[in-house]
Amino acid sequence: MSSDCCDWERVLCNSTTGHVIELLLHDMKQQYYYNGFYWTTGTIHEKHNWLLNVSLFQPFKELTSLDLSSNKIGGCIAHEGFERLAVLRRLEVLNLANNYFEDSIFPSLSQLSSLTTLVLVGNDRLGNWTTAAGSKSLSRLDNLETLDISWTNFSKSAISSLSTAVKSSSLRNLNLAGLWMEGPLPAQELSAFENLERLDLSDNWLTEYGLTPKEFHGLSKLSKLKHKLEFIPESNF
Repeated sequence: MSSDCCDWERVLCNSTTGHVIELLLHDMKQQYYYNGFYWTTGTIHEKHNWLLNVSLFQPFKELTSLDLSSNKIGGCIAHEGFERLAVLRRLEVLNLANNYFEDSIFPSLSQLSSLTTLVLVGNDRLGNWTTAAGSKSLSRLDNLETLDISWTNFSKSAISSLSTAVKSSSLRNLNLAGLWMEGPLPAQELSAFENLERLDLSDNWLTEYGLTPKEFHGLSKLSKLKHKLEFIPESNF
């Protein structure tokens, strides 16, 4: 009780106020990190998943970044979901990568209007983004600049829903890598994100062939991209 939490590992405090501003609680049991990569190996460990009580983080009023990645979290305790973090007005970064969250978390995430970065990579139970609840939830994240949904079950057919859900004016970075999308590049849908600066489509089976003039025109709207669109042409397989 006499120790200063600001001296602890995984805790970063404001040097002036002494309040906690970052919690780096990734891989707390040190089970996932192996050879430079994090592992979430599907159903073999699912019986060991646990439910998170998000209310535990409410006392950290100045929290700006919360990393809960790679912790085998299977969801939240009833009525103790991410909506509990709405009182944290400064929370900008939420990293939930490599857990077992499902689409049911989106309504609670919609309460976090201050978020600028949302990382959901590796949650292979996510993917039913065509649901009205998911779209409506994302549309409330007015300040979202970075969205990482790589290596989930998100499908190409749902990109249209994504483009209407997320505020295209705020989004700068979009990671759609490793979704195993096949066929033509979804150019028309991606053109909705006119302010994108970075777009990752790597580890997909997309091809640029067959684009209509309308679709080419749509891609030309992505004039702020600082990194090229990456894809694996189908002819390579």
